[in-house]
Amino acid sequence: MNKPRIFISSTIYDFADMRSALKYWLTEAGFDVQMSEYSDFDKNSSMNSYEACLETLATCDYFILLVGVRKGGSYDGSISITRKEYQAAYELAKQGKVKKIINFVRQSVLDVIEDRKAAQNTEPSSILDDPKHITDFVREIKRIDDMKNGDTPLFNWVNSFNSFNDIVDVLNAELKLKISISEQNAKHTIKLSLVKNLQELYHKGDNTIYPFYDSFTPIREMLINRSLTPTAANDTKIRRAMPFFNFYKSSVNNLSTFIIDDAIANGVFLKYDTSIQQIVHTNFHKALVELSTAIKTVRNISPKPIFESNQQKVVMDDGIRTVARTYGENKSYKVIYDAVEYSKYNAIYERLSDIDKLSVYLLKCIERSSSEISYPELYNDAVSERKPAENELLKLLEQS
Repeated sequence: MNKPRIFISSTIYDFADMRSALKYWLTEAGFDVQMSEYSDFDKNSSMNSYEACLETLATCDYFILLVGVRKGGSYDGSISITRKEYQAAYELAKQGKVKKIINFVRQSVLDVIEDRKAAQNTEPSSILDDPKHITDFVREIKRIDDMKNGDTPLFNWVNSFNSFNDIVDVLNAELKLKISISEQNAKHTIKLSLVKNLQELYHKGDNTIYPFYDSFTPIREMLINRSLTPTAANDTKIRRAMPFFNFYKSSVNNLSTFIIDDAIANGVFLKYDTSIQQIVHTNFHKALVELSTAIKTVRNISPKPIFESNQQKVVMDDGIRTVARTYGENKSYKVIYDAVEYSKYNAIYERLSDIDKLSVYLLKCIERSSSEISYPELYNDAVSERKPAENELLKLLEQS
């Protein structure tokens, strides 16, 4: 997958730690970060190093500029390579080739520039290694001369900073980093997988779309009420549940966990809680795990058929849907009353219902913050209540 590419331009000596932190943070957010001091810098090594940097810059989507107290290396004897990179990025931005330029100037540098301006000081500075060049550079970034000429130049906003957090706050807003690029991509592929799975669970009627497993509800109620006994009325209810018996097997076999399992393994939806210094499960990650478990569980439930004719049991699978529809309406087919088998069908119903609820929950979370959405109540919760909690197990292991 092609990642958005960012070029970080600054002097290296006085921004070494800042550049390292930005490299890590932006890479984790899903960007391809181009910095000339790193071995993964995409360059043409046969070119002059400065020209190679400018060539790489032309391939980037975003340009981030950091201005500090140092001028840095000279490009052509008059301006620094950092300033030349900025000028090249600005021309590319005017052509629409660079999507955004984000300028940062250290607050102490802005303070010195203002103090020197107020005092009309033209002497060398103990803080800025080339005060005239740096002052002119900041003036160029602000596009002050263009503004005086009545122009409305682009990307002339200067963000001051004192710390890495100041930069992060700006980049979160400018690059819309409420969630990382890798998380956005994962959610996109998960959404496609969830929709495909839901298509296996839902049927389209004349004027409505409904989950096919709902046709089993009357039988489930008989199981709960212990009224599943051989009667003509119950025979009718069971025959009306034909969509469930007819389609559950093929639908279950078509449910996919590949994308879901990949997201779980990558841990993209796990979060690190700095207060306890541990990785914690988000509700989104929890729902993915429960969804994958429910799909794998329902695949392993294999009930026997509950219809037979002339002592020949009819196998329910996708290959005999026409036959299944026929015996669903044909009372010559005998309904078998076997509590064990109906309990297995009920387990299928509950897992399909849980898969439906979890899929809908995840789709809603993809569209908006999961904190706004209540976690679904699942049939599996009734089983889980009898299982020891994770912290209870860990405590037991510590004591052993």
